[in-house]
Amino acid sequence: MNRSAWSQRSARACAGAALILVTVLFIQAATRAQNSEPSARTVWDGVYTAAQAEQGRGFYNEHCASCHGGNLQGGEYRALTGDRFWTSWQETTVDRLLGHVSTNMPHSEDGSLKGTLGAAVYADIVAYILSRNDFPAGANRLTAASSGGVRIVKKGGSSEL
Repeated sequence: MNRSAWSQRSARACAGAALILVTVLFIQAATRAQNSEPSARTVWDGVYTAAQAEQGRGFYNEHCASCHGGNLQGGEYRALTGDRFWTSWQETTVDRLLGHVSTNMPHSEDGSLKGTLGAAVYADIVAYILSRNDFPAGANRLTAASSGGVRIVKKGGSSEL
């Protein structure tokens, strides 16, 4: 094979390899962008039921009110409504809130009560907290699975107060 033919073949092979590489990189970038997009679901989409929040009210009164106040206004520990709620939870997710409550509550001096209430009870309590922060109820119960990626944002998506 002469040098000219070899150069042409080599150039075509390089161009083909470059096209494949660009295609693979484009697909990877598109996949990363899709997977890193914030969840489109927010607390404004109705992520708990009214009945669940009502059930959560009873559990809250039994297990949480002595520390966080009967109206979630705070007491020995932080408030769970209003500005204090936003300071702690804005721009996070419901699964993060649920995870925090599930692994850290109820409080006890020796820590022995943490995580003892059961997944459904914790979900009901978080539903109650969401309802008291004026997020709307929906058709489906809040669960650990359904809370994944649900963003806690102000109405319209803004985190500004």
